[in-house]
Amino acid sequence: MSDEIAYSAAKHPGGHRDRVPWTHLFYGLFAAPIFWAGNFMVGYGLVAHACYPGSEPRWDGEPGFRFAWWLALLFYFVTLGVCASAGYVSWRNWRETHPEAEGSVDEVVELGHGRTRYLAMIGIWFSALFFAATLFGIVIWAIEPLCAF
Repeated sequence: MSDEIAYSAAKHPGGHRDRVPWTHLFYGLFAAPIFWAGNFMVGYGLVAHACYPGSEPRWDGEPGFRFAWWLALLFYFVTLGVCASAGYVSWRNWRETHPEAEGSVDEVVELGHGRTRYLAMIGIWFSALFFAATLFGIVIWAIEPLCAF
């Protein structure tokens, strides 16, 4: 009986979890890595076919397939936009759940409180990391020719 009273009096560790829909939380966490991986695969597939259409590499690219450079660059910019939007959504989620638990980071982690806020913060970091990785990829595309060996 005393266990039931203790459990009913205990607060949920994610007290403000209802302020942020789970779809927003997952978008902030997973949109940037998924789009970065998709961009990497699409870019690799386009350039591999444009530069190696047969058994021998082509220095100037496959005729009729020279649009691959522009299309891959377009995918990079789309990925940058998705990373930025995922970062914004995560930041907004973090602002909504910031007062979820009081105390320093160490205290909150030790107690297990503020998990929605924690996931929002991880989404901010994921978005920043994959935004930077995509930005570095754009720099490489800008200075390197399409079929450099």
